[in-house]
Amino acid sequence: MRAVLGGQPAKLHQALRELPFEGISTNRATSPSQTISARNGKAETFAELVKGSLEEGLLRYSARLELLGQAARLGVGRFEGNLIIAAVQHQTTPNHNQQKQRPPSGGAGERFRFKSAMPAAMIVLAMEGLIVLGALWIVAW
Repeated sequence: MRAVLGGQPAKLHQALRELPFEGISTNRATSPSQTISARNGKAETFAELVKGSLEEGLLRYSARLELLGQAARLGVGRFEGNLIIAAVQHQTTPNHNQQKQRPPSGGAGERFRFKSAMPAAMIVLAMEGLIVLGALWIVAW
């Protein structure tokens, strides 16, 4: 609208006033708290649909698209629907904030890495020894 009516502020304002606003009631008989509670009910209904669609805490992309279609039919916007999906996944994922525990320095993990490096170090030392012996043999000849 701004591109078409940008030079005509009065017409732009009128056109914007005529746009339907989702979730805002122009009926004075409905209080804002009733509108909010109706909206929360839709969000709660959608959250229950999301919980039922999760498979081991994961949501397939095709299921997400289907859920967003259901959200639109319920009157929940796409952005809000994605937020609800993320919130439900966050709540149902166990230990989502815990990081993997690393063994303390010098613990079993450090010793294991050192032991696994020992054979490689032994091979390198053996090869260097053979090179030195070969060089001595050539010089002595």
